[in-house]
Amino acid sequence: MKQIIAISIILMFFVAYTVINSFKTASLDSKSQEVLNAIDKQQSCTQLPPRSDILSQSPQKEIRLLSDYDSLCSSQSTDSLSIFVNIPLSQLDAVSNATRLVNDINQLNSNQLYPIILFRLPPNISSKNLSDFNSGKLDTYIDYFYSEIYKQGIDSTSLSDLFFLPLPNLPNYNDASIDPQDFTKAYNRHTKILQKYFPNNTASILFSTSTFTTPDFSWSSPDYSPLTPYLDDIDSGTIRSLGFQGLPHPDTLNANEFLNPPIVLQALESSQVNSVFFFTGTFAANHTQDPQNAIFLPPDVRQNILNDVVSIAKQYQQRNYQTTVNLYANDQTITDPNSIDWSYFGSEHTTNSLHAQVLRDFITQLQASKIRLSLTLSD
Repeated sequence: MKQIIAISIILMFFVAYTVINSFKTASLDSKSQEVLNAIDKQQSCTQLPPRSDILSQSPQKEIRLLSDYDSLCSSQSTDSLSIFVNIPLSQLDAVSNATRLVNDINQLNSNQLYPIILFRLPPNISSKNLSDFNSGKLDTYIDYFYSEIYKQGIDSTSLSDLFFLPLPNLPNYNDASIDPQDFTKAYNRHTKILQKYFPNNTASILFSTSTFTTPDFSWSSPDYSPLTPYLDDIDSGTIRSLGFQGLPHPDTLNANEFLNPPIVLQALESSQVNSVFFFTGTFAANHTQDPQNAIFLPPDVRQNILNDVVSIAKQYQQRNYQTTVNLYANDQTITDPNSIDWSYFGSEHTTNSLHAQVLRDFITQLQASKIRLSLTLSD
């Protein structure tokens, strides 16, 4: 009897929690709609028709969210979404991770969307320790991972933009960077396995533009470490694209600093690739759990930052690089209150419709410049 009562209480709490969260979600959706309705949408962002009605029916959350971006633009907003998949550490991981990736790709493809894949170490594994990878211990699992993807009918095109071990050069002071020699060994091993099943494919590399190694780094007198050590021993012809993540933060809101164009150009010239990705964004709110240090960027500041991002992207396009901007547009505070709100509508920090207008103008500028856009809508 006590067990029945206990179970009943648990179920009551679960139902209450579900109802509360459903109201919270509905409220956020309502706020999003209010913001979108306040935008002047007489002119569309792109020449392609919106897909809101179709996208909103998708079982995949990120695709459903994209329907609001099409609504904002009165047109198609983007044809690409970034997705994440963990490097498998066991055969069970290999099967489950491959199945999840295949499902994500199929959902995207069915909606004429293209995946940007970030193939990363699981959160509980130290990026400092690649001994298992470079000793060959993980080869069997990665082989099984790609064999599953191949058997389930995924074509090579869907794996074209796959970034292996993203951000290997994160600054040493947070104990997150990977030694260049370890990275190149891991990259080369991975590429050989990838090409066993997809012979014409190569992977891509995503660097952090905050490439410094000392904790006393100063934006007023920056001393950057070059990225070339991560590229020198990569097998020839096995890099499709280089990506560079640069994000504004309290120390600098200047895209010409946090996107670090000189370091980017040096790495591109060293690798001899002709495709570049910029992973960036602007935050609506940062440090929201610490009222004394919380930072909120108004729409005009976000607009200025993104205008500079467009300008930088155009410079590389003019150098004949195939240029893509991947914009972080997700509100990470939904899952972690200590995180950052990168969104432009739909959150408690973006109720001002001018935030959404900033995004709309940014998408329009990229389209006018024929620069490809990808969005990150999930963690």
